[in-house]
Amino acid sequence: MDALLATRSLCQEQGVRALVQQRVTTVVSELCRNIVAYTPGGYLELELKQGPMRLQLRAVDRGTGIGNLPEILAGRYRSKTGLGRGILGTKQLAHQFNIATGPSGTTIDAELLL
Repeated sequence: MDALLATRSLCQEQGVRALVQQRVTTVVSELCRNIVAYTPGGYLELELKQGPMRLQLRAVDRGTGIGNLPEILAGRYRSKTGLGRGILGTKQLAHQFNIATGPSGTTIDAELLL
């Protein structure tokens, strides 16, 4: 919840339009929810960049990795607890997206233009 409030506050301080704020908070919400729901812990880093203004996000967890990542990114996965579209949705909303996963955890880097 703190990440969402911090993100929303950052966007408002920068004068980001409401639609873009919604895009950013959706990405932050999905990344945080995945860390909490599927891993023993992790963190989210936010960094505001200028020229053009953009938000860089890094979500890092200490889980066991995502074994079915190709299926998830192809949109063919449905989770038992939801739609299973969090990672794919994040990729679609971000202007840049990279994911690395393995037995020691997952790191997602995303960038959104503000």
